Amino acid sequence: KYFDIYTYKSSDFKNENLRKEAFKKLFDLHNSDLVFENNFSPLNVFSEIADISNSIERDAKEVGFEIIKKIKEIIEGKHDDLPEEAFQMVGTIDEAIEKAKKLQSES
Repeated sequence: KYFDIYTYKSSDFKNENLRKEAFKKLFDLHNSDLVFENNFSPLNVFSEIADISNSIERDAKEVGFEIIKKIKEIIEGKHDDLPEEAFQMVGTIDEAIEKAKKLQSES
């Protein structure tokens, strides 16, 4: 199935309805069974079209990049030194880091 989101110009996204349609298409892509090549990233596309004057889109963009950053840290082994207990009953990697510090200070 072809999605024409790639034919839009950045100036097109000043139109709120067009932006919403593009986000819907990105959502459809994300939920499809398509396999993407050449490191396609819906987050990169989203970052290009997000209207940062819209607080929801701006926050979504920031959260998305933060999630990718933390996933890369985990994959690269940056937090391999944290004890397993630090990951129990926490929500984010930052909370696991803080819990590991607390566990270390208690021992």
